[in-house]
Amino acid sequence: SMSFLSIVLTVVFHSNMYDQAQEAYITEYKNFVIPDDVMPTPPVTTDIADMESDIPYKRPTVGAVLAKTDEFSSLPDVPTAASPSTTLAFYSAVGFLAAFGESSIVTWSIVYFHREMHASELLKSMGFICFMVCMALGRFGSDLLRAWLGRRWMVCVGGILAFLGLSLVAISPDLPHAIICGSIGFSITGMGLSSLIPTILSSAGHIPGGAHAGTSIAIVSMFTNCGAIVSSPLVGYLSDGLGSMRQAFFCDAVLLGLICLLSWGIPEESSV
Repeated sequence: SMSFLSIVLTVVFHSNMYDQAQEAYITEYKNFVIPDDVMPTPPVTTDIADMESDIPYKRPTVGAVLAKTDEFSSLPDVPTAASPSTTLAFYSAVGFLAAFGESSIVTWSIVYFHREMHASELLKSMGFICFMVCMALGRFGSDLLRAWLGRRWMVCVGGILAFLGLSLVAISPDLPHAIICGSIGFSITGMGLSSLIPTILSSAGHIPGGAHAGTSIAIVSMFTNCGAIVSSPLVGYLSDGLGSMRQAFFCDAVLLGLICLLSWGIPEESSV
């Protein structure tokens, strides 16, 4: 009984101490005042006129609203970008034509020098060698040219060079020093075609909103390989049908000239 009584007295004592501590904390909290230098009291404005004068607002007039509407309506329309499928079609067409010209030159350049220019066994491969050397040099420097010109202008300039070079090859038998002129023409064509296929394949994998990069590259590669496959028999057929390989090469040059026109359907470097 004595231990029970001691426990009760202990509980009552601690309860009284807790109540006194809580009352002291509440009293100190109520008497606490924040100094003015720590949190200054903002001025209270009760006058509505003073409150309206502090607000820098001016109601717009009807004439100002109409003038601003006319200003926005006179702005030029923003051109919309081509759809991903259209961009992919342009890449595929450029790849087809570039591979068409490249494969036809690789297959028929030696035969052309031998038949049309009557080159010797030592010189009949001169055009092929010049073409391949310039192709290699152009592809080594294609990244620098692309950074300087951009994607669209690089394809356009490549198409122009390919057209001019192969046209020079077609008319070189009538020029003095035909073998030298033909070799120069093949060199110009090689420089023009060198960067086209790498450019369009790398660009096909970065079409905004288009298919997966692997799918886009596969589609462009398919058309590129089709151009390489059909070019050799088609140029040979044109040579037999037209009676001369010069006319066949000139037709090939016209097809390469279409690359310059197709380049305007290719997006700028900053967009794709």
